[in-house]
Amino acid sequence: MFIALGVPIAALAALLLVVGPIWEQVERRKAIQEFPARGRLVDIGERRIQIDCRGTGSPIVVFESGLGIDGSMSWVTVHDEVAKFTRACSYSRAAIIWSDDKAGPHDGAGVARDLHATLEAAGENGPFVLVGHSLGGPYITIGASHTKARIAIARNYCAVPRQPGAIASNQTESSLHRVDRCAKRQAKQFKQRP
Repeated sequence: MFIALGVPIAALAALLLVVGPIWEQVERRKAIQEFPARGRLVDIGERRIQIDCRGTGSPIVVFESGLGIDGSMSWVTVHDEVAKFTRACSYSRAAIIWSDDKAGPHDGAGVARDLHATLEAAGENGPFVLVGHSLGGPYITIGASHTKARIAIARNYCAVPRQPGAIASNQTESSLHRVDRCAKRQAKQFKQRP
């Protein structure tokens, strides 16, 4: 009896393991067509990463998202505001939203390599102020240690909640002001360096 039930259940499980990833790719392509990326997709060698840079000035503020699936959209409430006084870039790591996946682990060193390759491919030359939210904090710390020559400052305390719409608007505004003040302070400190 149990064997008779086990075979169809095992077959169904195997079918789902095959169909699931295929369905995910189909839906991902559909979403990419229906919701085009803000910014652009840059080629970093056999795959593309989405990056959205706006504004002018130096240093360039680069936003690193947290663990969620929002990618560059995590920074939607602050990106334009920071771009009013300096260049601001946000991007989506490998396999997030519009960015292509990569082979191998998605560890801190790989994220740092991808970020630097993305900035280079996008023609962004720095110096950079890296701003990380949540898991983005450790990623920017690793990224800063890999290329200190181009990194002005790496901070993970300049962060906004991952889902600003889920909290009260006055908290979102407060977070925006905190990031704005922090980024302006960091830019001012950088410009005062010899």
